[in-house]
Amino acid sequence: MSFSLFTKSSARNQGLTKNGEELCLVIGIESGLVRGSLVLFSRLSSSATVAGPGIPPRIFHTVSAEIASREGVHILSSMLDAVSLVSEDLLQKGLKIAVARSITIPISKIHVVLSSPWIISKTKTVKVSYEKETEITKAAINAIVDGGRRELEQKFTEEHDNSLEFDLAFIEQKIFEVKLNGYPTVHYEGKSARDLEVSFAISISSKKILESVEKTVTKFVRIPARNVEYHSSLLLQYSALRNIIPATEAYIIVHAHNEISDVIVVNRGITAALASFPSGTATVSQTSAAHLKQSKEMAHSALNLQSKNALNPAEHHRVQKIADISVEAWAQKFKETLASVGQTDFMPHRVYLLANRHYPHFERALAAVAPANTFTVVPIEKSVVDAAVSHENREREDALMSLYVFALR
Repeated sequence: MSFSLFTKSSARNQGLTKNGEELCLVIGIESGLVRGSLVLFSRLSSSATVAGPGIPPRIFHTVSAEIASREGVHILSSMLDAVSLVSEDLLQKGLKIAVARSITIPISKIHVVLSSPWIISKTKTVKVSYEKETEITKAAINAIVDGGRRELEQKFTEEHDNSLEFDLAFIEQKIFEVKLNGYPTVHYEGKSARDLEVSFAISISSKKILESVEKTVTKFVRIPARNVEYHSSLLLQYSALRNIIPATEAYIIVHAHNEISDVIVVNRGITAALASFPSGTATVSQTSAAHLKQSKEMAHSALNLQSKNALNPAEHHRVQKIADISVEAWAQKFKETLASVGQTDFMPHRVYLLANRHYPHFERALAAVAPANTFTVVPIEKSVVDAAVSHENREREDALMSLYVFALR
């Protein structure tokens, strides 16, 4: 088991073939869904950009499985069952596609990408004032980040189910910005300042959860534990989009999944806040089902048909009205979440949204959050990240997996 520090690990070069190719599983675990892709990375993949040279990572096969809610079965067990289904499908179908493309090397690495509630990712800004000009060292920066990690671990322990017997594991960290005397500085080591400001993000999870996932996936792929790497979904999304979107732009990334939504607020290319709140696509389906007096499955189908304009005009209007009522509560929680992380005064004009089949309903909800004509919602599905990721099967494209692969390249 290994963890990312948001840098290109030296371990990346281990297990590569002579021509620099590496076959990997990328598995994304959300609140109600597990996604997976079989991907071929190249030494030149890291130089592939949306407009630049390099060999794009090749996604051979993508699949997903719902995390079923079953009475009397712990959600962790259901999640691991979904991981098993995805892993097995990737090996049975994905490897056939790879072999058909003359790729016969073994899988050498597994990237596991975690979303809430399986991980907590938080941003923090720490300001330190010295009595006199003081040399800034890497040790001083690390001490600040370590303090933030301990604080987050305490928060994680207080907020989560003690029955899981959490043995907390540090996943990754990302230092966004270092300011000396109020000015952003890239090369800070050895310089002196009286005021130091460090903005960073940290992700932690449960060691028990990570070990359970590792045990599950390595039943299908026999690789050393050190070749199973864990990442934060929020930080990978940020990493991918910051290479696509101009650094001067302020924006919000929203990923609504099942019963949780994740939010990233970015200003000047730097993450200002990471947050999650308990409401998502399944929550909207459940609320709509109550108003429609239908089962959750039937309501989900009605919402999907309405978003595709596949209902008669009267039914279309009725379902849309109920959907708007359902997402209104979600929008309120979204605004409360921005307020809770201090993002009431600063409101970016653009939102990149991932909400799968419920996108139109969440788009309307988000458009109502900010004043008219100042808020633009953009689907991540139409992101230009596709220019830097090669899909062997266009029918199996997955916008979120494309972002993950682009960030991991």
